[in-house]
Amino acid sequence: MRDQIAAVGALSSRLEDLQLTTGEGPCLDAFARGVPVLTADLAAELGRWPGFAPSALAAGAAAVFSFPLQLGVVRLGTLDLYRTRSGGLSRSQLASALAAGDAVTEALLTDPDTDPGAGEDIGWLPGVHADVHIASGMLSARSGMDVGTALLRLRAHAFAHGEPLHEVARRVIARTLDLTDPIHDDPRPTPDPEDDHP
Repeated sequence: MRDQIAAVGALSSRLEDLQLTTGEGPCLDAFARGVPVLTADLAAELGRWPGFAPSALAAGAAAVFSFPLQLGVVRLGTLDLYRTRSGGLSRSQLASALAAGDAVTEALLTDPDTDPGAGEDIGWLPGVHADVHIASGMLSARSGMDVGTALLRLRAHAFAHGEPLHEVARRVIARTLDLTDPIHDDPRPTPDPEDDHP
């Protein structure tokens, strides 16, 4: 399960939303590989992340850096940083980012509200993307598709229409957007047959 614990500023939130929507980006690579992903020039990575990079550039990011939060082989998440101009991190900036990642990892592991024996209980995580999970479940229940497919449909709609994923999810929850039928996912009006007459 992916969720966002915190974001500082609108651009940071937008970058996280783009990665969730497109299913690609530095945080996903850093988490999957367990190593930092240091992208000093996002414009040079259009082929690597064809869904994420162009939209991230348009939003104002020029460089992105993602650090896995892990203890041994156990990965908890990532710490993601960005710059509005291209360029790598200096040695001192890299050292500071690695230290910050260690501090966040320790905080996650020692949060007093967590119960290590609780298994799936992660109630201490804020529900930044709770609407996405709820909308996926609602769409799955309405259409009979599995939850993974429902999430893909939400993400596809958000990407195709340039909308934040959480906004699409809120519209599904409010029942103002019906994604159970792909035909109704087209925002263009249905042509009136009467208009075909000369």
